[in-house]
Amino acid sequence: MSDETPRGASDPVRAPVRSDFLSINEFLRAHEAFHDARTPSAAQTLERAARLASNSIFAIRLQLTRIRTSRIAASSDDIDDLVMQRWADSEFLIVALWRLRTIARIAASVSAVENSMNAAIKRFDEQLPNLQMMRHVGQHLDDYAIDHPERRRQHKPGLTEPVGRRLLEVAGLGDDEFHWLRGKLNFTDAEAAANALYAAVRKARDSSTPPMAD
Repeated sequence: MSDETPRGASDPVRAPVRSDFLSINEFLRAHEAFHDARTPSAAQTLERAARLASNSIFAIRLQLTRIRTSRIAASSDDIDDLVMQRWADSEFLIVALWRLRTIARIAASVSAVENSMNAAIKRFDEQLPNLQMMRHVGQHLDDYAIDHPERRRQHKPGLTEPVGRRLLEVAGLGDDEFHWLRGKLNFTDAEAAANALYAAVRKARDSSTPPMAD
């Protein structure tokens, strides 16, 4: 067996190696059990956050490309379908943006980069002030579609009145903005905010020493 020393540990921890097992299935079970029982190091957590962030920024850029190439001409024969496509892509963009923010919170759980990551997340939120409201309403449509008296926590921008069912099916689709729930998502701002947050996650990862497998 080979030695694997977790970051910060003084004694080596033995990890399974293939040559010690007659069966590949037995090795895989031992390998999974070994790593499942370990707590990931700070470097491993940041490495994972960077990989997940890479997936999210790809999804964000994909949605932005789809939105920007789906111009709606008044003379189009399938204008209804184009409107619904643009609306759907805007909603998928909201999901991808929030996922990137969630991944940034994973990076922020590492104490060494907590302050810098929290600052980056704060800037992201300031650039996209209605993103949280849009994402949370979309995630909990079952409450907002029936005007649940207790579980609607998101309010109309600038008001204390909660978002209600009548706003769910009304949207504005500008060339560079998506208007929904009386809030808006600017696509240029979204791209800039996402790129900056992605860069912050990568910078946090690069500030750590190379991680070992986890």
